[in-house]
Amino acid sequence: MNFASWGFVGLFLPLLCLCFWSLRGEAARWRQPLLTAASFGFYAWSGWGNAALLLASMAVNYGAARWLLQVEAGRKAVMWGAVAANLALLVGFKVAALGNAPTDGFQTSEAILIPLALSFITFQQIGFVVAVYRRQVKAAPVADYAFFLCFFPQLVMGPILRYQDVAGQLRSGALAAVRREDVGVGLAIFVFALAKKVLLADPLGVAVDRLFVAAASGPVPVQDAWFAILGFQLQLFLDFSAYAEMAIGLGRMFGVRLPINFDRPLFATDRFDVWRRWHITFAIFMRTHVFMPLVRTRRVPVAVALTITGVLSGLWHGLGWTFVLWGFVQAGILLLTHLRNMKARAAPPVAGARWLAAIALTFLTNALLGAMFRAPTLETAGHVYGALLGVGDGGGSLIGLRGMILFPLCALVIWGLPDAAQFFRRYWNAIDPRPDPGMPPVHALERRFGFVLNRRWGMVMGVLLLLALLMLNEARRFVYVQF
Repeated sequence: MNFASWGFVGLFLPLLCLCFWSLRGEAARWRQPLLTAASFGFYAWSGWGNAALLLASMAVNYGAARWLLQVEAGRKAVMWGAVAANLALLVGFKVAALGNAPTDGFQTSEAILIPLALSFITFQQIGFVVAVYRRQVKAAPVADYAFFLCFFPQLVMGPILRYQDVAGQLRSGALAAVRREDVGVGLAIFVFALAKKVLLADPLGVAVDRLFVAAASGPVPVQDAWFAILGFQLQLFLDFSAYAEMAIGLGRMFGVRLPINFDRPLFATDRFDVWRRWHITFAIFMRTHVFMPLVRTRRVPVAVALTITGVLSGLWHGLGWTFVLWGFVQAGILLLTHLRNMKARAAPPVAGARWLAAIALTFLTNALLGAMFRAPTLETAGHVYGALLGVGDGGGSLIGLRGMILFPLCALVIWGLPDAAQFFRRYWNAIDPRPDPGMPPVHALERRFGFVLNRRWGMVMGVLLLLALLMLNEARRFVYVQF
């Protein structure tokens, strides 16, 4: 069920809120089972086959966790067996999807070729089992485990949760009381993100998709190629970050804090900075479960570990050749950045004009790399790269007036206005899972435009919600749902 749909906004969410808030006094103990059951129903909306697969995965992983908690013999074998089972399931469906896909890379159709959210669920399950094996989790009641895995705001596209963070909140009574501030702020964050998706990301995505479809058939004009790769970066960020912020807002409405997944990634100054800011929980998972074990336990050279991590990040998105090549090129960029950083350890922090130049260069690099990620086939990617250099004559431009208006508007929102953490700074309590978390820098417009829980901002959010609802029939699925 898409967050940006009438089924969710007009039916599922209001009904769940009414049921949740009506459980008071002694009945409040049923709030957690209610959310777990509703979340499972939310997932089952995508198909009962998917729901059955989720239950089977939960049974296997919880059984492994119980063994690890209660039995000392064979702990390593059980842990690796559970990890292998999770990966085998994911790879099996990815291979099957590759055989059934109309292309070998990025998909734009509404059809999802693997069980919904399988990649995210797999990583979350692996993280849980490994945490139990490392004795970072001392107990795992089945009710808490089911809530951790199924809680609907993060179920489809993350963030990738740690069991410890969720269980700690449940033990401290996060669901015991309904706080007006949590409901009001959570709803405002959800509306803010919903508007970002349906008013900006989706309309821009229409223009971007049109240009990549044209590139699949042959050459396109040079200006269309540049619009396509730059516009896709803006669309992808607005779309994916909107989901992450919707998840934070929805969790907050029920008293649950979720992790951030983005920290102004289009302000990144190099590829490592992108990893620190983009899809944060995924990057932390890869660092914790791939890169660091290779370096510290297996004594693999850093360069080799970086290469493996970069390539696997590409394969996580899909097994098509575009994703494979994207992963290898990303690994090469990470290696070059690592070598440069090793030589410039004593260099002063980037600031001023050099800072702006670093942001522009990083964004351009991401856009050029993103052309491979977005292209449905290697042939399409070749057409796009050729058009960027003016090779071939693609005829008249397909950008359109709407695309020409949306592109600078989206750029203004991203680089000129406060992001969600800055806009809601006064009430922001989302978890920052990074080792060195810190508040985002103060934005020059925060004092005037920062959100305050009052009647005036309630009216503003009401207008924003109305505009989003007017566009809801044109809403598209989230880009990362396919992964």
